[in-house]
Amino acid sequence: MDELRKGVAAAYQRCGFDADASISTLQMLTNIEIRLEEYLAAAEQLPTADVEAEEKARQKERRHAARCAGLGLGLGKRISTLLTPAQNGHTVFMTQGSCAAIS
Repeated sequence: MDELRKGVAAAYQRCGFDADASISTLQMLTNIEIRLEEYLAAAEQLPTADVEAEEKARQKERRHAARCAGLGLGLGKRISTLLTPAQNGHTVFMTQGSCAAIS
């Protein structure tokens, strides 16, 4: 149960909320849900073409990160950075279509 609370607390902070030990796990989840509903409502107001273009770009990033991870480079961050320390201690140089480890 403690692991669940820690996971919810981590998600709570990633959503932009301040860490607060006095708030219950259920209240954190409620706040996350409210924030998500606000974002979804705002997203519905965006032009469809812009949303689709952003989704396509993010899918491309995920596929690229998965390819790099498959090479054992262990990328866990967005691909927008050019030099990223990988889990194996190397620096990963990424270009549009490829990634390579640099010692």
